[in-house]
Amino acid sequence: MVGIFQASGVAQLTVILIAEVVLLSAHIRNRPYVDAGTNTQYTILSTFRLVITLLNISYVDSLKASITAKQYVAYTQVILHSIVFLCMFILPLKNLIVLAGGLGEDEIYNPTMTSARMSLGR
Repeated sequence: MVGIFQASGVAQLTVILIAEVVLLSAHIRNRPYVDAGTNTQYTILSTFRLVITLLNISYVDSLKASITAKQYVAYTQVILHSIVFLCMFILPLKNLIVLAGGLGEDEIYNPTMTSARMSLGR
């Protein structure tokens, strides 16, 4: 749908911004996942995507932003992307360590439960 507006960068950015706002509002309103942590994670990711997309406004030619300002915005976008990447890398790594260690989320505080590693084969 964005490809329809190839001639106008402002139109492309507007369509993408509208789509990101709709996605963020849908995550906030519907809460599509059973787990509250997953809902929070995807809401935060949608917020990051909206902020990064809003930062793209500085690249519109009609604003005539200086090269230095565009570079600062680009570095800010790289930092935000790096934060998201690290968060998306650390969460599965934590789950892997918990499973490899044989501990489930509930067993950390309850030693009477069967370990997660032993219950995988059942």
